[in-house]
Amino acid sequence: MHLLAAKPGGFVDEEGIVDLAQTPGDIVVLSAADSTLAALSHSLSYLNDQTQMPTVRLANWMQLLKPAAYDLYEHKVLDHARVVVVSLLGGASYWEYGLERLQAWQKAGSSSKRTLIIVPGDD
Repeated sequence: MHLLAAKPGGFVDEEGIVDLAQTPGDIVVLSAADSTLAALSHSLSYLNDQTQMPTVRLANWMQLLKPAAYDLYEHKVLDHARVVVVSLLGGASYWEYGLERLQAWQKAGSSSKRTLIIVPGDD
């Protein structure tokens, strides 16, 4: 038998809620692969000089695993986006809450024409 040390009051998360502190953008790309985000960021730096370019935000969805972190990001960034692209490395079970909320986000914005694109991250 193994005994585990316990503290009164239950589970306490030491890390708190992650706030990515991003401003809203027209297009949001969420990926768990930092290499993908870095490549997109590098490519976008060449296009930023064009005035007709929509604003793009890139984020690692692994930072949004906690429901409260996702909810904050949705309120601050996603609610203002027109298009959200998710590269879902690992499948739906890796980010169930986020996917469920993103689908609700898309349905809630049907009059404002929100687009949600989900692609596998490994194919």
